[in-house]
Amino acid sequence: MKKIFRLFRNIITVRPVRKFLKRKIKEYKIEKQYKGLPGWDGNVKPKSVLICEPHFSHGECLPGWTKYWQDLGYNVDIITRLSNYKEDPFCNYTNKPRMFAGSLAMLKKWLADKNARNYEYIFISTTVLWDEGVSGKHFLDFLGFVPKCKHGCLFIDHAPNLFFNKYSEQTLVSSKRIFALSNLPYMAQLNPHYFGEFEHLNKNSKTTSFVAVGRMAARNYDCMIDAVRKLKESGKDFIIKVIGSGKMEIPNDLQDVIVHLGRLNYKDMYAEINAADFIIAGLDPFNSEHHQYLVGCTTGNLQLSFGFNKPMIINELFGKHYELDNSALFYKNNDIYTALKSAVNISEKQYKSLTQNLTKLANATYKRSLNNLRNAVKFNHANNKD
Repeated sequence: MKKIFRLFRNIITVRPVRKFLKRKIKEYKIEKQYKGLPGWDGNVKPKSVLICEPHFSHGECLPGWTKYWQDLGYNVDIITRLSNYKEDPFCNYTNKPRMFAGSLAMLKKWLADKNARNYEYIFISTTVLWDEGVSGKHFLDFLGFVPKCKHGCLFIDHAPNLFFNKYSEQTLVSSKRIFALSNLPYMAQLNPHYFGEFEHLNKNSKTTSFVAVGRMAARNYDCMIDAVRKLKESGKDFIIKVIGSGKMEIPNDLQDVIVHLGRLNYKDMYAEINAADFIIAGLDPFNSEHHQYLVGCTTGNLQLSFGFNKPMIINELFGKHYELDNSALFYKNNDIYTALKSAVNISEKQYKSLTQNLTKLANATYKRSLNNLRNAVKFNHANNKD
């Protein structure tokens, strides 16, 4: 009987205490990372918008979102993850917003604060989380509530092909509260491709410079390796710099023309992209996972191409989908060699034509996006819905 009693006592006391202490220790370790950093103070200026970016690696979109809101005359505050804050996506931005770093738990606490209700809008710039333990979970489900402010929340869905039906986002579409990065027939576009002020450079006169951006696991660079060897053997002068986390095996005979820089902070990444002539997208038409970029998802390379006015080297299936005809160099299947060869042989006149067409497309995308946001603000401001 005593043994049963002790067992029962341990179950209802010690185990919960252990779980409580374990959770508190974990929370303490997380909070310790933010020591010395400014936390959201609850002070809200008149006509302000709060941008909440809960994704740990979507920091490159923050300047673009900020620019749209500032163009509409709003003050902007940002609450986001530590990695986005530390990598400084606003390093080349003139009218910088206030930005605060927090864990997911801290973001939840700030959004629940009564002072957050003083914002005109709360703009949740990623709807679905990808952190361990909550991967694939809608941010509102994680919060357990819809943040309150004067005119309600607006949202960005980075992968509507995956989550539009799962989370019944049609209601948000009809109330003009949600956007996609692509120009879709069923969801308004808001594409963030402003990264600050940069001098648009002419094509390098001698060594053609390529940059490839993206996680190694999310790109197919195998066909690029074969093409680079063939291009090198032809005696062409070029360099390819690869930016992104993960390992990349570069053959010994190609280490003088392919450099893997790894993951960079935004200042260094922006500098590399701006100094390059072309961006290699690395999208594979035979990879089923890459097909998501044809049905709703938008490759981050498109934003970089627009923002830095750098033509892409891209498979024609994806290039035509993004309406990049005459604004990029296409190749069929995985024959990237033909596009790389065209790039190193391109004339100054041909290159200028590509960049001029790209500028027109980027400007049209920006204008359409800004109008979509303006219309959403007018609609919801008039209706004054939570």
